[in-house]
Amino acid sequence: MEEIGTGRERRGKREYAAFDYKLNLLMYINVDASSNRDGDGSASCGGLARDEYGRFICGFNRHLGSCNTLHAELWGILKGLEMARYLELRKVQLESDSLLAIKLIKDPPGQAHPSAALILKIISLLNKEWEVKLRHIYREGNMAADLLARNCTNCSRETCLYRSPPNFLIQILEKDRSGTTVVRLSVP
Repeated sequence: MEEIGTGRERRGKREYAAFDYKLNLLMYINVDASSNRDGDGSASCGGLARDEYGRFICGFNRHLGSCNTLHAELWGILKGLEMARYLELRKVQLESDSLLAIKLIKDPPGQAHPSAALILKIISLLNKEWEVKLRHIYREGNMAADLLARNCTNCSRETCLYRSPPNFLIQILEKDRSGTTVVRLSVP
């Protein structure tokens, strides 16, 4: 596994973050998770696949029930990889705004870790015959996946696949394709 870049550019005290795609053979998978802020512990995950031009290929979201944010982020990564396999993608860059989840996949914890079984499933998928690069990005550059995770209306635990972008996603996809950046203020 290889982690490439962080998707940030420093200009003074500001950092600029945006969905970043290059003209190459990679397909891009962005994933994210959402936890219910009402305190019931309910979580969901979501993500999408885009081609090298930023065009929507497929998206997903899934209600996870009660779990912590890290576990939900790992579920998002697993479901994103499963979607990529379902689409028969062979060269993928998976992007997540959870640096901890990526670190746990690259350097797995022991069996005592609460998410160990899920991490092992992810590693098993990564070891198949395909090329997958894991990349951490800022949440401001991961807004499309965030919207999919937050707009999970399916109360069952089935993964919902979108073959065309849902209406709530269209505006952010257009911004991503145009290269619109979001200012991210960093604290010294």
